[in-house]
Amino acid sequence: MMIKKLLLTLFVASLSVTSWGQKIGWHQTGDASYYGKKFHGKHTANGERFSMWKYTAAHKTLPFNTVVRVDSDISKQSVVVRINDRGPYARGRIIDLSKMAASKIDMLAGGHHKVTVTVVPSSTKLGPVAYKSTRSSAPSSNSASKMITPKTVKKDIFRVNCTVEHISKVYYGVQICGFENISNMLPFIEKAKKDNSQIYVDTIPRDGRTFYRICMGKFTSRYEAEKLKNKLKRKYKGCFVINYSGQ
Repeated sequence: MMIKKLLLTLFVASLSVTSWGQKIGWHQTGDASYYGKKFHGKHTANGERFSMWKYTAAHKTLPFNTVVRVDSDISKQSVVVRINDRGPYARGRIIDLSKMAASKIDMLAGGHHKVTVTVVPSSTKLGPVAYKSTRSSAPSSNSASKMITPKTVKKDIFRVNCTVEHISKVYYGVQICGFENISNMLPFIEKAKKDNSQIYVDTIPRDGRTFYRICMGKFTSRYEAEKLKNKLKRKYKGCFVINYSGQ
């Protein structure tokens, strides 16, 4: 039996506004890992291309463009990075650093370190900084201590118009990216619309949650979808043809 799928056609318009950001001083402690050559040049969750030579990182929940200081409890070194991706998804790990950032806290040899991640002002310069232990001074996310909050943080909000279609027969498209959070996928969709006006969101369940696959095109012929993939693969590395019906 063919599985019915939910396919959303999204039309996204952005408005520049100001909003409250994550509180400065918020911190968490856990394991850090890093990623490099395998992902170099591929799109991050916010639509940028990942560069292993820049001071960036992936975090599961912090808003994109949040700037954080990462203090290694092992090397006693610190580095400041900007969040532009989602992850890591390995159990117990709280942040994935770029290879460049990881090298500044001597993490390359061991692969991961116990670290403390602390939100700092967005004006903080990226790169290595003097080590600072936060165990006794920085308030945690559950602390009642007074925190300094930036007055405004530039943020995009999106006005979305969409149509919903239940797919009950075979259609093919090209998946260019995937997200677990709707708010993260909207900036990417806005950029992708410049390459193709046919943008679809295919929803699939994963571990009790909904995963959103961002796709271009809807064809009855797989051949047509493959042709589109060949046009897109230079810009969207790793894109591939999918079957919307789930078969």
